[in-house]
Amino acid sequence: MAIKALGFDIDGTLYPHWMMILSGLPSFITNPRLFIYFSRARQALRENPDYLSHLPFRKRQAKIISQYLKTEENRVGEILDRNFYKLWERSFRLIKPFPGLKHTLEELSGRGYPLGVLSDFPVGDKLSFLGVESLLSCALSAEDCGYLKPHKKPFLILAETLGFPPEEILYVGNSYSKDIIGAKAAGMRTALIINHPRDHYEADIQFSSYRELPAYVSALEEKLLL
Repeated sequence: MAIKALGFDIDGTLYPHWMMILSGLPSFITNPRLFIYFSRARQALRENPDYLSHLPFRKRQAKIISQYLKTEENRVGEILDRNFYKLWERSFRLIKPFPGLKHTLEELSGRGYPLGVLSDFPVGDKLSFLGVESLLSCALSAEDCGYLKPHKKPFLILAETLGFPPEEILYVGNSYSKDIIGAKAAGMRTALIINHPRDHYEADIQFSSYRELPAYVSALEEKLLL
């Protein structure tokens, strides 16, 4: 079955992971305890994805953090919005894409592939800062889907938004445990951007440079059509 569309993670996938860490420093410096509890809460929601699943994701996240901080959850939500999300978003003005990213997306789009993104974090203006916003047909946050990666629901929503069944979508990410495992669980083909390929990783493609990706996609297409 042919590849009909591609999906991409953002942070660490469209630009280097170290830039993501650097962008998060202002939030960590402003409130290190909040930063640590934010990470713990998200890990808890990965391990128990159905915890209070009737509530919006941000409320579930704030409730967990409020238990650590012993602070009313509405207050936690306000602090998170001000001292984490908005502060972090301002820092993204400094991010730069991986070399060859825009040219590769242009080439893939020119071949007729619809392109979309699915990130665990809010997309905000990241795609604009990276200079690729016009090349993408949809941009989703797993938070808005109610579940973080590697839960398969965000990937299924991405497939629905792109308009193709999961098995006709190639998802590109930098995290094996979140991006690749999650996309595979949803039935997608997968591509892992990684400096050094690993034999035990079950990804359809492993690549280290965006300049290589179009050729890998072509090779995968040929393999699937045999």
